Amino acid sequence: MIRRFLPRALIVALAPLLLIACEGELQIRLTDAPADEATAVNVEITGVELLTDAGTAETYDFDEPRTINLADLSGGRTVTLVSDDDTPGGTYSGIRLLINAVAGESDSTITFSDGGEFPLVLSNAGGGSRSVSRNFTVEEDERTALTIDFDLRRSILEPTGTSTDYRLAPRLRLVLDEDAGTLTGTVDESRLTDSDCDNGDNNDVGNVVYVFSGNSATVSDLDNSVDDAITYGAVEMDDVSGEYTYTVGFLPEGNYTVAFTCQGRLDDPLVQDDIEFSGQTNVSIDAGDTETVDFD
Repeated sequence: MIRRFLPRALIVALAPLLLIACEGELQIRLTDAPADEATAVNVEITGVELLTDAGTAETYDFDEPRTINLADLSGGRTVTLVSDDDTPGGTYSGIRLLINAVAGESDSTITFSDGGEFPLVLSNAGGGSRSVSRNFTVEEDERTALTIDFDLRRSILEPTGTSTDYRLAPRLRLVLDEDAGTLTGTVDESRLTDSDCDNGDNNDVGNVVYVFSGNSATVSDLDNSVDDAITYGAVEMDDVSGEYTYTVGFLPEGNYTVAFTCQGRLDDPLVQDDIEFSGQTNVSIDAGDTETVDFD
């Protein structure tokens, strides 16, 4: 259940307006672009705010803080943060996540494949929240569905100094669901066992499909530049088919360059790394459709 809080004086002053204000249905979900090595990334979220150009916010405070394991949300999987039939209609400029991740606490944590668990602490800028900008409109008696893509690979930074706390600097992407499609496919096992791969003889790590905007994109590592991949998907074994598959969801309609690498563990998202890609192709994504690209 979600509660909305307004000062009592404002409730009285706005009461006549609220009776005639248009309202629509809003759904906000959360998904994740994966990160290597981490087996769990538990982030405590206390609420969501809808932002306006005027600097005001429509706030959804959760009854209780919600701890969400972002590592469970890759491959197009989602969790619902907001589902409201009475969202005030109008145009909004973005969404803000309200996060508990402060030094000296363990509200949010990261766990690695070796079993080590460490606190996650929000980087200094932004206080206890992170926002993502994108204009969207809630129409009267209409449904608006949005998905926030939380980019783990670029959101978690190493500890500094003598601290053992990992830093959380959320990189978020906001997608209007009705404008988006899905990319999926298989990767031949030979590409995962090549002698140049860096996966420690574990085919479940280091194998990543990068998605770049445009058909003429330059395929390269993540290095915090404007031509970085906009998102990516982990290649994982499908227990039913026995094939190695990937899924990248919530891609806005358009043209993309898709590339595979088995050296994903070598890619530091903040610096330029000389990683190799063993295949690339172009694909067009249509809203509501699923396109398949196989790396045979």
